[in-house]
Amino acid sequence: MDYMDEDGIKAPKGLVIFGKIIKWIFIIFVVLMLVWFAVCGRLQKGTQKVSGYVFTEKAAEMLEKSGSLTVYDLLAYNDVAKDRNLTEKLFFTDHVMLTKEPSQIQFMLRYNLMNGEIKEYTGGTDTPFVFVLKDDRGNSYRSCLTLTDSKLIYGYYRVIFEDIDLSEAEKLSLYVYRNTDGDLPELLDISTMWYSDGPAKDHELTASEKKTAAKTTDLVTITAPERNSEEGN
Repeated sequence: MDYMDEDGIKAPKGLVIFGKIIKWIFIIFVVLMLVWFAVCGRLQKGTQKVSGYVFTEKAAEMLEKSGSLTVYDLLAYNDVAKDRNLTEKLFFTDHVMLTKEPSQIQFMLRYNLMNGEIKEYTGGTDTPFVFVLKDDRGNSYRSCLTLTDSKLIYGYYRVIFEDIDLSEAEKLSLYVYRNTDGDLPELLDISTMWYSDGPAKDHELTASEKKTAAKTTDLVTITAPERNSEEGN
């Protein structure tokens, strides 16, 4: 049986069926792409484990002592580093938070597990990366507390630097290095973390965030070797 198209011309039944199949394939493809983009958008915000404020022992003691803790939400800049050796941004920050007492900055760090470089770096080691926080006064902080998580295509860190001196600093920058044993460190990424005159707003601690005050032993300390502080500007 033939079918009439819009111009009154008969179209073979097989061609009509083929056209409908193509149409539905296209619709399904569009729907799947929209779902995928929605999932990726949600994943970029991180998992509950690493996206909220995480208590350290010092912060938990402050909460127990005073009954409250003042936390500020900061802007995640994710600027592209002006370094001739960095051709691609591999790490992205979000959920940046600051406390002045105890003096601390913490944030979520996200990276793509499907990236070829990342695959190379993460193979065969539990600590593929080390982190150094530097201010514009020449101070470096090489020891941090971390939590890790992953979901689908993304890996995450919650990185916490404590005992930072913000009295004279105007800028803090994060340097991410490949963790190499005995070799010169390989700088992978630089991100601005804080400006003294940058935007900040009060962060209201949630019930789930307060629960981390009882789980400070889950945090893992990562210390960058002294030589890493000589890399980058």
